Amino acid sequence: KRTCSTISSKSTKSMRTAKTDTTKNHMHSLMEDTTEEVVDPASMRGRVGFFLNKFNHHFINLCVVANTIVMFLELQCLGSVANESLGSETDTGWSKVADILRIFEFTFAAIFLLDLVLQVYAFRLPFFNSKFNVIDAVVVVIT
Repeated sequence: KRTCSTISSKSTKSMRTAKTDTTKNHMHSLMEDTTEEVVDPASMRGRVGFFLNKFNHHFINLCVVANTIVMFLELQCLGSVANESLGSETDTGWSKVADILRIFEFTFAAIFLLDLVLQVYAFRLPFFNSKFNVIDAVVVVIT
């Protein structure tokens, strides 16, 4: 009996390890770009690709955080406008901010669209080998 329980215990551990490894490999395959295309670094595509790889990620991440803050402010504004329309609050000034927040939203959408266009220009079809890039492109196009 001990041998059977030891074996089943070991096989359960190895199954858990295999499942964890499979999950890690699956997540890695989502982020991995397996196709390398040689692009002349002196060409316009090469320079755009270098810029996108070297500097653009930080700027886009900053824009994502700023866009999230703007979306929270928009929600606060919508709640305040709804309260004003129901008569539960007097003019709080949020209705004036709505136009400014809408301009920010359009600006961020334009930045994300420009980023997508530059990524596709620089990396062409291999850009879509990463599933995260495909998801990102779908979200940007829907926005």
